Amino acid sequence: MQKVGFDRMIEIEWLNKTVEIYSKESDIKIIKQELNDYLKDKVISDDNRRKCVNILTSTWVSMPDEFSNLRDKAIKLYNDANENERLLINWSMMMLAFPIFCDIIDTIGKLLYLQDDFAIKTVLNRIYDKWGERSTVKYAVPRIIYSMVQWKALEKKNPGICQKANIIAIDNVDIELFFLECYMRSFKKDYLNFYEVNKLNPSFPFRLSIGTMDIHNSDSLNLYKVNNNLLITFA
Repeated sequence: MQKVGFDRMIEIEWLNKTVEIYSKESDIKIIKQELNDYLKDKVISDDNRRKCVNILTSTWVSMPDEFSNLRDKAIKLYNDANENERLLINWSMMMLAFPIFCDIIDTIGKLLYLQDDFAIKTVLNRIYDKWGERSTVKYAVPRIIYSMVQWKALEKKNPGICQKANIIAIDNVDIELFFLECYMRSFKKDYLNFYEVNKLNPSFPFRLSIGTMDIHNSDSLNLYKVNNNLLITFA
């Protein structure tokens, strides 16, 4: 049974603060203590604050060794990124850290491809199908979705209903390619059809514009023609 792990609302400023701390300090105990101090006047409950700190460090610090190179790449990209680009970097890191986040953004992307809004209950029921009707899932899904509202990736329309937000433009191709690599790793894709790349369900809040030359110039990805298809694979 997969661990949910992401069961509290997380603000984008907290994620950015985590990157700031991690860029200067590698000791996990010190990082957690600094985050705890930072959140003391924002999250009153000690238990809730501890859980928030765990989510933040799981996103950026305590990750599987297989993703450590992507985390290092993320730090370098983050330093020169603007606000929108930093959101996409955080978004990408959360895909690597939390399988339930992947399933939720994939589900929301599918719904918003067909309509302009969705009920949180609809997302919850679809996540139940994959994760089971567990109390941790019941609490996690709305908290993750309302975190996205705080990040301005979604808008709250009515109680229990969210809708599309203004599209978030991304112009830095290196960050777009970073997202793509994280997507393929977290969704366990060995290859991807190039014609899908700018309209992937999990990228629903963002406007991506990855071209064939961008893939050719990438150190991490390759582009192959197979019959009438252009396929992206890992380098």
